[in-house]
Amino acid sequence: MAQSCLAGKPRTALELYAAAVQKHAHNAQSAFSPPGFFPMYTVPLEALMRMSKVRPLEQLKAEGIIVVFNESLGKAIFISHQWRGRGHPDPDGRQLHVLQMAFKNLLSGASSISTPIITEIVFGSVRAPSAAELRDTPLFVWYDYCSCPQECLDGVNSDQLSAINSIPSYVARCEYFVILCPAQEDESQQILSAKTYTERAWCRAERAARELACSSGVTFAVESPTHQTLVNQQLGFLLPPGEGQLTVDEDRQKLASIMVQLIWNKLSHCLAQGDLHMYRLILNQQEGRLRGLNTDPIDLAIPGFEPEVDPDEDPEEFMLSNFMHQNGFQHISQRDAAGWTPLCYAAINGSTLIVSALLMRKADPNDKITKKDPQAFAQKDTSVVSLCAWYNRNEALKLLLAARAHPDAQSALKQTALEWACCGNNVEGIRLLLDARADHSIQNVMGCTPFQAGCCMGSVKSMEAMLRLTPGQKLEHGLHFSLMLGEGSSQAVSMLLQARADVNEKCDFFRTKTYGWWTLLRALSLAHSTGFSSKLRKLAYHHRGATPLMFSILAGTFDATHALLQAGANTDLKNCRGKQPLDLAEELGAGPELLKALRQAPSSQDHQGHSCHQFEAFDFGPIISEAF
Repeated sequence: MAQSCLAGKPRTALELYAAAVQKHAHNAQSAFSPPGFFPMYTVPLEALMRMSKVRPLEQLKAEGIIVVFNESLGKAIFISHQWRGRGHPDPDGRQLHVLQMAFKNLLSGASSISTPIITEIVFGSVRAPSAAELRDTPLFVWYDYCSCPQECLDGVNSDQLSAINSIPSYVARCEYFVILCPAQEDESQQILSAKTYTERAWCRAERAARELACSSGVTFAVESPTHQTLVNQQLGFLLPPGEGQLTVDEDRQKLASIMVQLIWNKLSHCLAQGDLHMYRLILNQQEGRLRGLNTDPIDLAIPGFEPEVDPDEDPEEFMLSNFMHQNGFQHISQRDAAGWTPLCYAAINGSTLIVSALLMRKADPNDKITKKDPQAFAQKDTSVVSLCAWYNRNEALKLLLAARAHPDAQSALKQTALEWACCGNNVEGIRLLLDARADHSIQNVMGCTPFQAGCCMGSVKSMEAMLRLTPGQKLEHGLHFSLMLGEGSSQAVSMLLQARADVNEKCDFFRTKTYGWWTLLRALSLAHSTGFSSKLRKLAYHHRGATPLMFSILAGTFDATHALLQAGANTDLKNCRGKQPLDLAEELGAGPELLKALRQAPSSQDHQGHSCHQFEAFDFGPIISEAF
């Protein structure tokens, strides 16, 4: 439970309103949970483990397998996944098999849920449920095909629609939210993976439902029987459902309705918990979360707003007054308990009227947050310019730069706004910062330039923009960076190979003077050797001399592994531990498709040196047209 910010006597209208909500919401979790319009049908985990293929709800009900979930029975698991076929989610049962083997390994302790590499680097290890905790209570699985009605009468299935509208309720009631995303082919031979999962609108909406739920829970991804990783919920705002791929465009209105309800519930819940910082974050992130859905942001209409100006006569002053009232600030220089000022929140809000009004009233364009903030995935001393760049608030960024904000202001980890723009795939922000003479050679504390940081996040559009706008970017370790944090993709790999990155480059951070990574990975390698293992520490142990192909396996970015093999990556090379890619894949329990691809890859005698010719036909048109 978040610590209440309402200690002492409430002063602002927001604090008074939050205190009133807290007083009347005896059970804030249930009071602000989304409604359910259809029973929550689940399959006991032990029954799911015996299936060879997922079967529809109607058949499972007839067999007496379905259980209407109630919290008194145990804990529920929500499975979020891409369908591998049009008429059936998993025609040959291979995706189901990965799920079954993953839970078998988790329950036995043969595998464990690891912290995301980027999270462990920035914020340290995060506790995940143990095998004993998973075995502690009966588990029930919500799986769309097994839990939603599938049969239609006269082409209409009103119960199915009711079940779909109940998805936020189901997610909120589940202790575990599992993203099932093994690298497998669908019926059209496209490789589905963790990366393609994030491109689907409904997958994004399900993930948003977990992130914005008023209940606690654990979200993790299952990429193979032995690869289970916690998911960064703080980065969900970068994946608005409205910008995801939809098979039926009419679903956009359904998504809008779901997102508005989720945000309203979350804002109300934050007030009931006295968590004003999270309330302010969600309130001001709405423009990004609702992008592409043609709906207005939520305004809780905090009581007591008495503007002194007419909005028609002075809209800027009116907007600022309302902003200060809704966010519970009394003066422009006020800093809340999380270290944020009104201008910090206005930067992620993106309203040019509010940012302009604050600057006119002497708000500091070089303002920054003064504390590390895991909830916002931001470091101490992150500047308002960096916040605009990270959140793609480019009109507000223009105002700050025009007010002489320093484009190269650095956080505690020496991250600049240009780095944040690269990580956030903000091509326009990159151009604005470079026009303001931002230095693209500044290295963060790990020794990465903004371009390399963009590689780390797999931000393809920003990588392409940096290569075009700042010629001469070093490609050394570019492929390694694009894979090591688990954010890589086949598209990022293809772009770097097109730019002439070496597909068989061996990792040597000391040689390239990337001392931050060299120091960190040496220390983590030692920790792994002494028995304290994690995904990051295993990668650290094997990193020296490893090729991009090995990095893709160690980080679990298996769609990138297939792309590297297609590009002719050498499978005979060894790292400093004497391991070849196949050795690592077998050690980590990679799926049969990947193991088969590694075993069938041409030997070193078949390689005549690296060539990028097979990538010269790679189509950058969609990327370039969208970026420029």
